[in-house]
Amino acid sequence: MLGVGPGNSGITGDVEVVKGSDAFTLTIRVHGLPPNSNHVSHIHLGSCAVNGSIDVPLQPLAADANGSATSITSVQKPYQIPPAGWYANVNQGPDLQGDDAKSMACGDLKAA
Repeated sequence: MLGVGPGNSGITGDVEVVKGSDAFTLTIRVHGLPPNSNHVSHIHLGSCAVNGSIDVPLQPLAADANGSATSITSVQKPYQIPPAGWYANVNQGPDLQGDDAKSMACGDLKAA
């Protein structure tokens, strides 16, 4: 499940990981975004509670007229959660400038 950042009530979503032998696919589905908006997303080191730096860039999310968006990213490395943890983060805007860089939704990734 994706949790929401401060001031972003009404946003729901989930993260799905499909593991391969030397790669994985991560799908993010989000609902309740501003209609027709764009959002960058990443896998970060750490957790939603203890934020860390960007580790893997993900495909951006483009919300439709209803505020729903899905992104699918193929990551060309094994799915191995680092000791610090991993979390998927959706930012408020289409880039990492100013308020656009603030977290809108986040979900900790699990080892299993």
